[in-house]
Amino acid sequence: MNVLRPYHCIFRDSKDEILKKIRSEKKITQRRIDALPAESRQELMARKRKSQLERMLLPDAPPRKRRTKKASPERSPCLLMRPAEAHPSTSGVT
Repeated sequence: MNVLRPYHCIFRDSKDEILKKIRSEKKITQRRIDALPAESRQELMARKRKSQLERMLLPDAPPRKRRTKKASPERSPCLLMRPAEAHPSTSGVT
């Protein structure tokens, strides 16, 4: 049933609805895992652990390579010329 709500309530409720959906999907997934045979369940858990370990940074891993910021080039002050000393424009516009 769609109920019209004030504008300020839309976003708060949508977040709650999203969380409910995630929780319900998690329950469904857990039920499916529980319904698997023991061997399949153990294999699934082993694959999950392996993928999780691959994402983790282990203590003996080399440090991450970070981009070094390039030093900014040497800058020289801009010399301003007086209008009388300026060269005439070659574009034809004055």
